[in-house]
Order: sequence, then C-alpha cells, then structure tokens
Amino acid sequence: MVELIDVNDNAPAFTQSSYTAVVPENAPLDWSVSQVEAVDPDEQAGGIVEYSLVNEGRLEGSHELHKV
Repeated sequence: MVELIDVNDNAPAFTQSSYTAVVPENAPLDWSVSQVEAVDPDEQAGGIVEYSLVNEGRLEGSHELHKV
C-alpha cells in the first residue's frame, strides 16, 4: 500500500482511483512493477508529493521508490 501524507490546505490525490500490478515469478530483481502518480494543487514546496510504501501484510524483500 502507498500512503500519501499532506500538511497543507489542499489534499494530494492519486490520478487513478486504484493501481494493480502483477509481478511474474521470473521477473528480474530490478524490474519495474508499477508507476503511480499523485498531484497536489498547493504551490511551491507545499505541492511536492512524496511517496512511501506502507507494510499492509506480506511485503518481503527490498522495495525501492524512484522519482520519475
């Protein structure tokens, strides 16, 4: 699960209502699983969106988020 946190007056929102990804069993370690996007209408630093993974059950191994 990806959690969005905001401290400004406009809430960030994902550009899709949900995201689904399937990882093949033989996918390479550096394989990109999915890409998500959220926008925040606040100006300047208040409009910067940062992502983090939240452990909602069985997340095993290492997980990285890359800014695009």
